[in-house]
Amino acid sequence: MTRLASCFVAVSEHLHFGRAAEQLGMSQPALSQAIRQLETVLRCQLFIRSGSGVTLTRDGETALMRARTLIRPSRTSWPPAIERFRCSGSPTRFPKSLLLHSFNGCNQ
Repeated sequence: MTRLASCFVAVSEHLHFGRAAEQLGMSQPALSQAIRQLETVLRCQLFIRSGSGVTLTRDGETALMRARTLIRPSRTSWPPAIERFRCSGSPTRFPKSLLLHSFNGCNQ
């Protein structure tokens, strides 16, 4: 799941699938598929796609802040981030459950 978050952040920063794919060292179709997979898992549309690039949706903006926190944590923010996204009563499996729980609410 961290791979999906990294793909999402790259597309968000470039606002272009081709340039993001180049940065990530992967093909554009593979990157598009990864983003669609993430959108399916999160049950929200992250980007508005056009011929000239993409723009973030409101859900995408919310998800971007959370994804950046997860893939680029600082040494001081990491333990609190894990606790903040832990499901009460169930163990946290890192990184998949942490990523999924961090995106909760992006489609509200």
